[in-house]
Amino acid sequence: MPIFELDEGRPVLVQPMQPAPGSFAADSSALVAEHLTSLLGEQLFPVRGRHGDAPGPHLLALDTTGRPVVVDVMQILDGESLVRALQHAGNAARLSRVDLLRTYQGGADAFDTDFRDFRDQAPLSAAQTGPLPGARLLLVCAEVDPQVMDAVAFLREPGRQVEVLQIGVVRAVDGRRYVDVSPLVLRQPARRTVEPTSLRLVRQHAAPADHLASLPRLAPSTPAHARNPVT
Repeated sequence: MPIFELDEGRPVLVQPMQPAPGSFAADSSALVAEHLTSLLGEQLFPVRGRHGDAPGPHLLALDTTGRPVVVDVMQILDGESLVRALQHAGNAARLSRVDLLRTYQGGADAFDTDFRDFRDQAPLSAAQTGPLPGARLLLVCAEVDPQVMDAVAFLREPGRQVEVLQIGVVRAVDGRRYVDVSPLVLRQPARRTVEPTSLRLVRQHAAPADHLASLPRLAPSTPAHARNPVT
């Protein structure tokens, strides 16, 4: 979602920064664990989350129709991480009921009851929709390697059930960090600035009246008649 700074009543588009490498893992894990419903705009039933460096996706879940949803998180979405995420989605698409019972973090005996309770609390229209074949894939990243942009664009075409969310950071002069999570814009003008790791660096670049620090701002283009005045 676009963020604007009001500069003397005039809206100026703010370009969020890349999260600092040392903070991305913790930030993204907390977002997925605590706010996945808000990020996707729908309720999901968590089956199992990844712990530490264990193999597998960051999160395996089911939607209200029972379709597997794979969530993978990476700092930079490159060729290697993209192939790995697609493998996770392919594995999830082949899961049987026995596999789900064995995988469920709440235990096999509780799966049926827990999933039924989840469906009972979901909107009726969503629960009545029949499951589609295959699995859905959600990728959460800070940046995308330009070499895989075309592949990502292909995977995001309608009907392929692949979504990509990009995390950005807006830092205020007082040190507060605001995290922006938006659908990936495939054709960005330039690579984003990396978030400073020191609050001193944030304040050093901020003007006294600024509320946001060290942020690239995209100024509106000058109209053609203003660039070439008629004489």
